[in-house]
Amino acid sequence: MSEWAVHPGELALRLHLDCDDGSDEPDECKQNQNCRPEQFQCALTKKCIPKGWKCDEEADCGVSPDLGPDTSDEDPQACPKGVRFCDGRLDCPGNSDEWNFCDNGTSACDKLKCTYGCKPTPQGPQCYCPTGKRPEDNRCVDADECELDDSCAQMCTNTVGSYECSCVSGYQLNGTDCIAINIPASEPPSLIFSTQSEIRRVTLDGKSFPGNSTLHLLNSNALEFIHRNHTVCYVHHNVTRATLVCANINDLNQRWNLPVRSPLLEVDSIHQIALDWITDNWYFLDDQREIILVCTHYLEWCNILVDYRLSKPRGLALDPTSGYLFFTKWGHSHPMLERCKMDGSERKAIVDIIIVYPYGVTVDYPKRHVYWVDTYLDYVERVDYDGDNRRTRKLYVSSWYNNSILELDKFDHDVNTIVMNISRPFNVHVFHKQRQPDVAHPCKASKDCAHLCIPLWHKDIAIKRCLCASGYVVQANKCVVKTPSRFLLISKSRPFSIKGIDLETGNDTMVPIMKIVIRLTVPVLLKDVDCDGLAFDWIARNLYWTNLERGSINVVRLSNASLSRTLLQSSNFNPTSITVDPFRGAMYWADWSSMSPDKGHIDVADMDGKNRRIFLNANVHWPSGFGHRPRGKTAILGLALGPHKQLYFVELMQGTIKVFRNETGLKKVYEGKFALVRRQTVRRGVATSYEENGAVCGCSDGFQLVNDTCAKQKNYTSPSVCPADSFQCRRGRHCIPNSYVCDGIDNCEDGSDESSDVEGPCQNVSCGEQQLKCDNTTCISKHWVCDGDKDCQDGTDEDYAMCLNVCSGTQFKCKNSRRCIPMVWRCDRVSDCGPGDDSDEIDCKVSTCDINEFTCKDGQCIAAGFYCDSILDCDDGDSLQTVKQMFVESHALRRQKRLSDGSDERNCAPKIDCEPDEFACANNECIPKIFVCDSDLDCLDSSDEMKCDNIKNGTESKTHALSCEPPHKLCDNKTKCISAAQLCDNRQDCEDGTDEGGQKCSEGASGHADSELHGPALTCEYPSRLCDNATKCVAVERLCDERDDCADGSDEGLRCGDMLCEHSFVCSHDCHNAPEGLICTCPPHLHLQADRTHCLETHPCMAWGVCSQMCVPRGSRYKCTCLDGYVMQEDGFTCKSVDKGRPLVIFSNRYELRSVDLHTSSLKSFIFEFEEHRSSRLLPHKRYGHVEIICYGLKSIRHGGGGTLGNIEIVVQTGLSTAEGLAVDWIGENLYWVESNLDQIEVAKLNGSYRRTLVAGDMESPRAIAVDPRDGYLFWTDWESERPRIERCSLAGLDRKAVVKVANGGWPNGLTLDYTMRRMYWIDARFDSIHTTDYNGDDHHEVMRNHEMLSHPFAITLFENYVYWTDWRTNSVVRANKWTGGDVRVIQRTLTQPFDIKIMHPSRQPRDVGNPCGENNGGCSHLCLIHLNRTYRCDCPHVMRLSADNRTCEVNERVLLISGTTGIRGVDIQQPYYHTIPTISVINLIQLEYLARNSTIYWADANEVKRIGLTHGPSETLIDTGLQGPTGQEPPTALAVDWLSNLLFVSSTSKIIVCNLDGEYTTNVVEGVHVLAMTINPQRGRLFWASLGDDAAAIESSAMDGSARKAILSTSLPTGREVFYSDSDGGGVARLNLSAAVNVTALTVYRGEVYYADQHEPSIRVADKLTGANDSFLRSSIGGVLALRIYDPEEQKGRHPCGRDKGGCAHLCLPTSETTYTCACAIGYETDPRDASRCVGIDEFIFFSVNWELQGVSMDGENDTGVLGPISRVSSAAAIDFVAEKDLIFWADSEHGTVTRIKRDGTERKFVFEQTEIIDTVAVDWLSCLAVDWISGNMYWCDSKRGTIEVSRLDGTKEHVLLSNEMGKPTALAVDPVRGT
Repeated sequence: MSEWAVHPGELALRLHLDCDDGSDEPDECKQNQNCRPEQFQCALTKKCIPKGWKCDEEADCGVSPDLGPDTSDEDPQACPKGVRFCDGRLDCPGNSDEWNFCDNGTSACDKLKCTYGCKPTPQGPQCYCPTGKRPEDNRCVDADECELDDSCAQMCTNTVGSYECSCVSGYQLNGTDCIAINIPASEPPSLIFSTQSEIRRVTLDGKSFPGNSTLHLLNSNALEFIHRNHTVCYVHHNVTRATLVCANINDLNQRWNLPVRSPLLEVDSIHQIALDWITDNWYFLDDQREIILVCTHYLEWCNILVDYRLSKPRGLALDPTSGYLFFTKWGHSHPMLERCKMDGSERKAIVDIIIVYPYGVTVDYPKRHVYWVDTYLDYVERVDYDGDNRRTRKLYVSSWYNNSILELDKFDHDVNTIVMNISRPFNVHVFHKQRQPDVAHPCKASKDCAHLCIPLWHKDIAIKRCLCASGYVVQANKCVVKTPSRFLLISKSRPFSIKGIDLETGNDTMVPIMKIVIRLTVPVLLKDVDCDGLAFDWIARNLYWTNLERGSINVVRLSNASLSRTLLQSSNFNPTSITVDPFRGAMYWADWSSMSPDKGHIDVADMDGKNRRIFLNANVHWPSGFGHRPRGKTAILGLALGPHKQLYFVELMQGTIKVFRNETGLKKVYEGKFALVRRQTVRRGVATSYEENGAVCGCSDGFQLVNDTCAKQKNYTSPSVCPADSFQCRRGRHCIPNSYVCDGIDNCEDGSDESSDVEGPCQNVSCGEQQLKCDNTTCISKHWVCDGDKDCQDGTDEDYAMCLNVCSGTQFKCKNSRRCIPMVWRCDRVSDCGPGDDSDEIDCKVSTCDINEFTCKDGQCIAAGFYCDSILDCDDGDSLQTVKQMFVESHALRRQKRLSDGSDERNCAPKIDCEPDEFACANNECIPKIFVCDSDLDCLDSSDEMKCDNIKNGTESKTHALSCEPPHKLCDNKTKCISAAQLCDNRQDCEDGTDEGGQKCSEGASGHADSELHGPALTCEYPSRLCDNATKCVAVERLCDERDDCADGSDEGLRCGDMLCEHSFVCSHDCHNAPEGLICTCPPHLHLQADRTHCLETHPCMAWGVCSQMCVPRGSRYKCTCLDGYVMQEDGFTCKSVDKGRPLVIFSNRYELRSVDLHTSSLKSFIFEFEEHRSSRLLPHKRYGHVEIICYGLKSIRHGGGGTLGNIEIVVQTGLSTAEGLAVDWIGENLYWVESNLDQIEVAKLNGSYRRTLVAGDMESPRAIAVDPRDGYLFWTDWESERPRIERCSLAGLDRKAVVKVANGGWPNGLTLDYTMRRMYWIDARFDSIHTTDYNGDDHHEVMRNHEMLSHPFAITLFENYVYWTDWRTNSVVRANKWTGGDVRVIQRTLTQPFDIKIMHPSRQPRDVGNPCGENNGGCSHLCLIHLNRTYRCDCPHVMRLSADNRTCEVNERVLLISGTTGIRGVDIQQPYYHTIPTISVINLIQLEYLARNSTIYWADANEVKRIGLTHGPSETLIDTGLQGPTGQEPPTALAVDWLSNLLFVSSTSKIIVCNLDGEYTTNVVEGVHVLAMTINPQRGRLFWASLGDDAAAIESSAMDGSARKAILSTSLPTGREVFYSDSDGGGVARLNLSAAVNVTALTVYRGEVYYADQHEPSIRVADKLTGANDSFLRSSIGGVLALRIYDPEEQKGRHPCGRDKGGCAHLCLPTSETTYTCACAIGYETDPRDASRCVGIDEFIFFSVNWELQGVSMDGENDTGVLGPISRVSSAAAIDFVAEKDLIFWADSEHGTVTRIKRDGTERKFVFEQTEIIDTVAVDWLSCLAVDWISGNMYWCDSKRGTIEVSRLDGTKEHVLLSNEMGKPTALAVDPVRGT
């Protein structure tokens, strides 16, 4: 709990502990801890956080209770900003502020051309400015200091270079602060707060206020004050009642009660109160009834303002000066901060994201800010009244942690403790006049409101609203109760009340009846009857009821309850509520199923069940009929009949009451504003009547009507009450599962389920080929035969003679355990035969290990780093066994030991001496001294257990040789006793193995032992137990009975004397003492569950995690079985795949993939030298016979194959924004991935072809994805803040539905599938938990939560019994049991954060079904996508659609192009949520155009003009220079494409240029204009543009060569975002009549409509282009749109002479009309005087390079003469030269090691050559000089890295090194080909 109030500049907070005595936060919690190297330790809280969180501009260290906020991770000295980069001083840890990005700082900054200063940063070069200014592009402009919160306390006015502060009325300016003026002015402000035991008033510094300022109470809750009369009021709770009490704040002993007169107000449930000081009305927040109500000052009249969607309201605050009420809530509904008018109207959520437990709320009236505390996120946050400008004050506050009240400065966040050592502070207020400021309002003087005057405001104008108390209506300025003759009577569950609603107006018709408790009582007519709906026939005196479980409608006679009849019954029948109309002889009932809630309907039938038909099914989802239990009471919703043949019902899904009438159809009569419980239509004083239709006689079940008499039916069988999968017993109508029938056990207890009599269920029992028949009626699987578990009562399945040779040819027979295991398990380095039997791993061929691995003696491969590391890593295949966990000298020491061959620790160099606390084994191994003489062999040579009779380590030996009483045996160097039953039982109980060795055990294995060893196994079912070497079975009742029933005494002793059952509550039912403690049992009618402690009616097979795959009931027992392809392990629980593939854990970090062998724990790295990647998916590719790994990065999807991931290829590269998830359909061979930034899922073939958007729309934050092509399912997670969920659709993108709605606002992140169990597992990244459900979202289980190794999970996968996940906080790969979350083990630790994880094993891609697309691609021309039920659907790639045959794709090129700040999207106009092209990444796009002829998109962004293919890339830069103006290079402002003449026009703030579509032949068209927008008319050869002047804007036009220029329209600068249009000559200017609220950011005209983007309500809309009519939404929830264009090849039709061979022009053909044109030359060329169509280059000029730009100047000194056109895409030009004869320019790029040539008109661009990279740690430029021999056609250059001078032909061929020895670093080169030097 946190309550608080605002004082100017400060926040007063109330804090709390979680336990009253503070025991949840002992001092031990504060102990120091050592952080790992990759972590940062906070200075005050000592928390360990990742180093990546340091200097990220978020304080992550929290708050120290003793020392305050810890911001050491954001220390300004260690986190430099701006100008402190690259200053030669090492400011950051690791010197990251002076890294290599500083090396190219000058060249990088030169491109920005900052007017003040520039510094390189890790994010690129950035401009900076002096104090008072801020950078804007490369300029410094005046900074608006008013945008900073702490500039002024209240109002701020910006001035040039500074700002001015001012205050609202009631405050006095003091510098930038505002000092509140109190009344009287001499009274200082004070704090008034309440605790669990007192109310106190203190000064703002925490001192006691003068006078009687403390009031001791038993308990007080809500608190408020009235400053006008110096009163404080509170809710006082005593033992029996609650009272609203007020007191004089100057003397708290002067108190008086406020009597409650209104029946609506219940003071004992009031949680918060607030005063409207304008009207003196009270506002109450009732958290128990979940309502907010307003009452007059004297509590006479009250009105319930808010009573719906108010689950767990917590905080309440008012601002009567603005007319707003604010409140917080966090219950079953989404947590949020809401706002409404003070009359409850205009309710609005202002904060509903990133909010969990909002509690206290308060208001800053001058700033119009709302503050609240989130007690879960530990935040103090603030928004303005509209929910904007959200700010976070990140604190660690625990409201009762240190029992204090804190002061938090709302600007600088300083925290001071005001009051300490108080008990549970509840409420706190600042007592000051300005916390209740005076304002003028009509309600202050008005007396004409009968009940309540509510202060409202409209556009800052004060208005009043007269409001009546609930149940009253205004009539003639009075409040009266007006009850119509007919109204709807409704009862509500919260608050418990009954109210009446006028059917016509919806107004109240009666004063609500409160303080009631719902009690539903029905006379007992029939017992053991499930009833879901009731209806009474008042004429025939019959009672009708529905039974949802049986799917039936029944009727019983009230006068004789033995006469009942089932009228209707069906397995797919779901009747809920029911009502009857006896006058018409009809009954109506609601029918809906939770499995199909959208298919609800209302049915009707005659009252005898005949003539059933659907009455209403349109727009009906959940029609009434459900039961819920408010506070333990049951309320049943039903149907109701009204007058005039009207049927009323509740539609639960929409929360409304609807009525149906034949004449008017279906309509809504009441909007649900509360939880409805039951309702009835009431007509006062008159009983409705209808025309009588006669009556029908009927008989009860088992009788039939004969001559108007009911006669008993012969051979009558009552309708089965059991479901289809159950058997009904003969007596007692008891249901048992069908699997219990004929299983040899009398489950019905009447023998009917095992009857082999005629017509008995077991009459003709026959077993299948894969089954064995036993016990006469039982069939068991042959897999159960000879598995060591007796499944037949007669024991035939475990007959010893039969089991000698039971193994098949594909199985291996274990030597000792005699188990049959799959042959593929042999020599897999895991012992599968059972304890003490490793015969399956003997005589195995040694495999070859990789070069970076060590080969163990048995052939096992381990990492080379494990060799000679003093740890035995070469094991015999058995899993690790953790044998000790002890604490030595305050640090944990975990000892893991293996059964090892020790080969990795042999022939090692002598070890160093052991530490003082260690023992040196004889083989130089070091072990802790505490392991010596502890009866366990810890040294490989057993030397730790030798000579234990002597004194060891300075202490007496604690272990001596034991002696065992017969028949017990000694082993383990005489340190351990075992019983006779443990000898030769195929389980190794002794470390030295002597219990399973020796002659007797050998004889038993060869078949010559005594019969007691190998006779038929004795049946002994749990909880009974075997003793005397498994020769006797002792019942559980005979344990601990002080009688030795077993010769070995194992039934007595040990803990029998403890009598645990007498004081233990472990067992749910029966408990029996046992030697080991206790044993739980169950009564006969219940089943003992798998945990062996709980008894339930359900069979253990129905419990979670009983078997790893399938569970088969065997009476009260069960047996685990496996699916095909799996075999049961020795534990009887685990199913292991028979596939010979070895399981590998594949996980990714930022730059590589790694694998861990689950059998050997060996680690391999698959190195990727490319962008960081986050995910991997695996595909065993049958065609190529190897494993292919597909992975994705942020910008590409790639695949590679083989053991070292060779042949890496890019599958998908273009159009990827942020790929978050990846999945492979290994059957249909398609690739699926999630684009989280675009909120869509895409699909393509495995090679990346035929890409298309599959699912789009109604997504907010999709993350992970998983597929099961066997069922055709595609699953994905969505973090959407409002409704986080997991959705499912088919792999064809159809049948989409949400299968899991994640509770409590969780963050479903990683997702994986359990293909054997058909279950989903996902990670909740918010609550650090793992969950699972089945594929339908049912049977939810939380696997684990809040484990130390589950602190920040990212991705998850699954294999056999375990889930595996990657964890960011611990940088590790971890596994845990997938049922219990136990057996947690770290698989691999990493230095960097691991991302995705997968298990590579064939069982993770099962192929137990066929491929519906396998034959001829399903007949599809492009994509064949698997659908449900093993069907498929054909689909098409981008810009295509299916033809009429639904198989063949045809071109569909009508695309709406949408550009935002980061990307260009293309959607189908007819399906605007369907993305038809890959997304194109852009930065600050200006304008968008296209060329349909070659399917190309052109766009201009902040500095460049680019183009890209419509459906493929990569993008190409056309222009990045050439727009120089008076201030230098200018960014483009607009562009236009002439698709007829192949021209590209680009504008800037000073001119318009034109070039061809490849960016060549650039020349100026119009100069001296500041262009804002531009378009063209290619057919007419006209160019149009909008320009900006000093104080006006204009629209102008010219021919495309710039001639015939004229002004079309001139106007003052626009002030809004309205849309105008005119004809092409400027006539007929009109405003497009769009909605007044729109904020148009982009538009385009297409045919007869205008498409525009609206930022006011983020959307794209379409309207008539001339009238604005039919204005409608095309696509909603899309903001930040910068440009729109509709791509349609049909729009680019026509001809022009320039379109054919450029009209004969050498450079550019510029249209001037429909038929005429002029030829233009590129900059640097002049028109040939002899031929106007040809161009002649300027003969002489100077050209030079400036970093990334080539420029030229005239030799006559005229700088305005254009001598060299712009040459784009020059990243660096360290050296230049030319060949005048060929008009070629050459330049060397020193950064990339390339030489490029181009003609100076921009054509014939070509890379001459590119240097091959060499490894060099010294940063030296590649090419430092260049020279051209224009006579011989050779090119010379210097390679500074290699220290050479080389030569080649001008085309880059014939490369040759001229000089290379001792050249140094050549930097300049010149040649004179005339002289040959």
